[in-house]
Amino acid sequence: GAVNTQRPANRSITNNAAAYMLRGYSGVLYGPGRNSALKRRIKQGDRVRVEWDGREGTIAYAVNDEAVGICFSGQVGVTVWPAVICYGADRVVR
Repeated sequence: GAVNTQRPANRSITNNAAAYMLRGYSGVLYGPGRNSALKRRIKQGDRVRVEWDGREGTIAYAVNDEAVGICFSGQVGVTVWPAVICYGADRVVR
């Protein structure tokens, strides 16, 4: 995912105007400008790529090199940073 501030005050993904996240186990998108029709679950071992297009103001995902599509739009003029949120213990992000 991504965030539009280096230190979001709110760490909740469901109620956070600063975060653009794809929830792995459900495939649900959270964040402003989300395309709620898109869903793509992520399993252990999957490779996730997040693509930011600053000119168009879009964020797209790909899982295992398969495009999920534009997941967020309308973010023109916003600076974003990469972000990952993990639940539970023993999670690995590379």
